[in-house]
Amino acid sequence: MTNRVSKTDVDDREFVDAEELASDGYTNSYRTVALVSTTAATRNVVIDSSGPIDVLSNVDEPLQESDIVEVQGNAAAGRYTVELIIDDVTFRVFESIPDSTGGTANLYHPAGATKVGFDPSNTNSTDATNVQDAIEDLDAAIADGYVNVAAECVGQVFFSVDGQTFEPALPITSSQGWLVNDQGILLVGTCEDGYC
Repeated sequence: MTNRVSKTDVDDREFVDAEELASDGYTNSYRTVALVSTTAATRNVVIDSSGPIDVLSNVDEPLQESDIVEVQGNAAAGRYTVELIIDDVTFRVFESIPDSTGGTANLYHPAGATKVGFDPSNTNSTDATNVQDAIEDLDAAIADGYVNVAAECVGQVFFSVDGQTFEPALPITSSQGWLVNDQGILLVGTCEDGYC
């Protein structure tokens, strides 16, 4: 029995390739297209299709929903996210876009982690179902005590009295050999049977 799969049987949207998984959404544009216009009222972007491969449904690198488009060289310069492919030369973006003509657009795959599944059933800080959103939720859930805390000199350690916020302190050794701060608060130690 011969497997007879042709390109008409395969849809690029059904596969996530290595290039898409490696993407961060900002570097390594997979394609650059010339633009005809952008329209504020519809949020539509029209590309120049001077040849048969200069279409959005290009066999090798088709534009897909959620791809990132970086417009350059006109009044609409900026980054946009593809909402809908309308036809071979027109797509719509989610964001507001001003009227413009000419220019170019670099096309980027979205961050690859948006295409990797995540099971949030055993988590407290996220209900995201893909890795990228889960990482962003977990980052946002980090208490302010973790943010912008920096040591002021060599040898400092970070400690917490309440378990939520941390601050730097230069440890001092107590008469029992424990590392404490200059107020005598324990910085490093072990807890046994609920006592520290």
